[in-house]
Amino acid sequence: GVLHGPVRWKKFEKPHLELVIVKDGGTTEECWHSSKKPLSPFKKSGTDFSKYLVRKPIYRHDIQVNPGALGPILLFMSNDQVANSKIYIDYNWVFGMPDPHISDHFHKFDEVVLHYGNDPDNPEDLGAEIEFTVAGQPVLFNTTTAVYIPKGVEHGPLLWKSIRRTHNQLPIIIGAGSHEEAAPAGYGGK
Repeated sequence: GVLHGPVRWKKFEKPHLELVIVKDGGTTEECWHSSKKPLSPFKKSGTDFSKYLVRKPIYRHDIQVNPGALGPILLFMSNDQVANSKIYIDYNWVFGMPDPHISDHFHKFDEVVLHYGNDPDNPEDLGAEIEFTVAGQPVLFNTTTAVYIPKGVEHGPLLWKSIRRTHNQLPIIIGAGSHEEAAPAGYGGK
């Protein structure tokens, strides 16, 4: 890894969410290596790290589903934004009760799907109840939840049973660099 940090906030007005994703991590200790030496050799000179920042998402209005219930898909990481990143991260706000829109499918890559609430006083409260079928097994949850789905494992549909408050959905596909690789089923539902 590349030695980095610390991170310092210059200004803070409202609660916000900080999310750290370690692409090739392992245990917590491995991911948060605190040595002053990088884990692998890295040449500092000549690298402009601003090319790895995505400061403004791509608004994917072309794949908008459930208008009013789901906000636009905001693409924050793909090969189009950071060349050869081979990680696909988008997210959207869930404002109301979505119609079923993700049918059963599988990926050629590992995936983590994160559903998280927006109450800073109770961050574990999702604000909704969701049924997500993984490998034929329906899993029901109403708390902020991350689901790891190994490559090749069929998953879907994703069904909202109830919604009390706006929350977020964030799929992370490790190894996919494009929307076509990340969403083989599309967003049409059955």
